[in-house]
Amino acid sequence: MEAVWTRENIRSLQNLLRDPELEDNSDQDDVITPMSKMKPGDIGPKCRSEVKKEKPNVKQKNPDDIWDIDEIPEGTQHEDIYDPRPQPK
Repeated sequence: MEAVWTRENIRSLQNLLRDPELEDNSDQDDVITPMSKMKPGDIGPKCRSEVKKEKPNVKQKNPDDIWDIDEIPEGTQHEDIYDPRPQPK
């Protein structure tokens, strides 16, 4: 009895199963266009690293302070005139 899976039989089967359209289009796979190089990060405006951000003046803070000086209201403009409680003297 003759062996069914010889090298020639496998190659002929491979040639029968091969898609001829894939061989014709194999050259088109190598073409690189600018759009094929794009990534999600390429969409939209680019970051401007040249612009220097100025750091705001940071005041030295005392770690023992409960709240910042800027958070304390000044004068009578912050008093509630509709507060029915008596004012301390």
